[in-house]
Amino acid sequence: PVVRVFYKYYMENEKVFVIRFYYLCGLRKTCKDIRKPRRNFATEEQLAQIRRDLHLNMNGVVSGTMAGAGLDYKVIYGTQWPELKKIASRYPQNAALAECLWKMDVRETKILATLLYPVEEFSEERADAWAQTLPSAEMSVFLSMNLLSKTPYAKRKISGWAIVENKMTRLLAYNLLLHISDKLDEKECWEV
Repeated sequence: PVVRVFYKYYMENEKVFVIRFYYLCGLRKTCKDIRKPRRNFATEEQLAQIRRDLHLNMNGVVSGTMAGAGLDYKVIYGTQWPELKKIASRYPQNAALAECLWKMDVRETKILATLLYPVEEFSEERADAWAQTLPSAEMSVFLSMNLLSKTPYAKRKISGWAIVENKMTRLLAYNLLLHISDKLDEKECWEV
């Protein structure tokens, strides 16, 4: 049997979706649950530029040391903190870009995601999701320092995360307490 695939574009809630139509032996069958949003080319261009920046700032010695120490990432560029802050300063804060960076299994893109995510758009649900997917203790420090310590719900999250079974999430709670402790008085530190 011959299968032909056709695509139809349509708008829904200001997003462009694609419907794939399958024609099999002259019978039209549609598969509406295979809908993909249109690609965001601006974000993809920024991702490509960030990858180029990271590649230019790559430090092989640091990368090898981190990989040898057991950091479990697909790629480690070995870019150090001052260079990562410079790279982040070249881009506007953007939630979509930060989400893409966080999903990549690259140490430096995850750190950049914590710098580029707008604090006011970082919801508690998103914080919980990122807390469950922390790859390393180092990342819990960057997430708590760069993003979570600036959120209005930071104190609430500490008490919830400190009692979960996931070790990285518990470590995130303690790192977050460390980063917001200067904003709390002694009584509030003990209450948390």
